[in-house]
Amino acid sequence: TTIRTWDEESKAAVLTRIRGLSREWKLRAVSCAEESDYNRFGIEHGKCIDDALIARLFPGDEKLMLFIKKNDGAKDTGQRPFCGCIPGKDIGSYNTCGHQCIYCYANASPQGAMENRRRHAITSDSIII
Repeated sequence: TTIRTWDEESKAAVLTRIRGLSREWKLRAVSCAEESDYNRFGIEHGKCIDDALIARLFPGDEKLMLFIKKNDGAKDTGQRPFCGCIPGKDIGSYNTCGHQCIYCYANASPQGAMENRRRHAITSDSIII
């Protein structure tokens, strides 16, 4: 496998294309845990677990609003340095997804994931029985 080091010209070309596609498709482009500022390309720093978005979508959820207020924008300390996510809780289990996406961190072994999927009972409260 060859690792490509991005020069500024190549990076700018890709980011410009992302800006164009996001406008064309009426999507908001955001970065994830990125130190660099891409605002000039219309790409904001993103948050997978976004307190402002959660508050906008679920204003009537008292427990959630109290949690967001209590954390007051604090970031999840267990994440990468430039991650903007608020504290969250994983609810899944590793090696249980049957989609087998090659980039996914959740499955260490396709065979293990498929074995765990076979052990899943749809009526169970747990992913693996």
